[in-house]
Amino acid sequence: MTQASPSGVPHTPEPEKRGGPLKPVISIAQSRPVLFMTIGYTIFFVMSLVVFMFVRFSNEAIERLVQHQVSSLPVEVDVSRSALSFPPALVLEDVKIAGKPAGAPGELLSLERVKITPAIMAALSGKQSVTYEAIGLGGVAMARVDQDVGDGGKTDVEFSFDKLDPGKGGWWSLVPWGMVSGRISGAGSFSSKPDNPLMGTGSIQAALEDGRLVVKKTALLSLPDIILNTGSMEVDYDASRLDVKKFVLDGPESHIALSGNIHVGSSPEYTNLDLKLSVRVSGSLKERLGPLLLFFPNARNGGFTVRIKGTLANPDIR
Repeated sequence: MTQASPSGVPHTPEPEKRGGPLKPVISIAQSRPVLFMTIGYTIFFVMSLVVFMFVRFSNEAIERLVQHQVSSLPVEVDVSRSALSFPPALVLEDVKIAGKPAGAPGELLSLERVKITPAIMAALSGKQSVTYEAIGLGGVAMARVDQDVGDGGKTDVEFSFDKLDPGKGGWWSLVPWGMVSGRISGAGSFSSKPDNPLMGTGSIQAALEDGRLVVKKTALLSLPDIILNTGSMEVDYDASRLDVKKFVLDGPESHIALSGNIHVGSSPEYTNLDLKLSVRVSGSLKERLGPLLLFFPNARNGGFTVRIKGTLANPDIR
């Protein structure tokens, strides 16, 4: 229908553009048919391969393949069940990690479920991308690993975790002084190249809720559990330098703060420390720690500050 413009001149509406959201695809198909067919065949091949995997491989075959792959790891990994899921992913259930040889130093970590999801379409652009999701320690952790094959194998990792309880881990049997429990949430990232990961860059931020520090009782020292209501941490990493920007733990009768930097080496003997630790206690905790505070000459009113130098293998506390 012809409409009149404000000036009185008849105006005919422009015809609607054809193609809609598929217009770019149609344009490529018309201008570069060979490229369009190549992309189409590639997608068809990938999807056919995925369907073939789901039809061909039984859960028993997948479990044997998983057990073979984890046998080369520096720790013992036991997977009770494994299977493929759709969209394409590998699901591992009841995963237990222990030290080698088997049974020593015992079970370190138990995970209810681990899901590994590759990004198939990312491979078409020359990248390898995998997403990991783990359920365990009373919470959940996720990580995305992207590796650019065309950029010297540069690897980018982004991760997050929510309400993880470190007290549920089995590694505390290796710690002589006690254990820490609570709910830890946070996120971070890390980028590096495989030839020298120590020269990478990254950062992590984390927060603690409902924390508790349990000190093992000895013949010389017997302390009650130390309540840590909240805590926060901010750490940056740049080319072997670990910068502790913030590390604070607060409780009704305690305040602990750590700052400084760590130069990360290839082993604990070559990892240098330059840290400052401040501790302040009050109330009944101060009374129980009274004999221990005598070892710190600068302790005043239940508080003291020490410098931690030396190496990770042989720290020097002053």
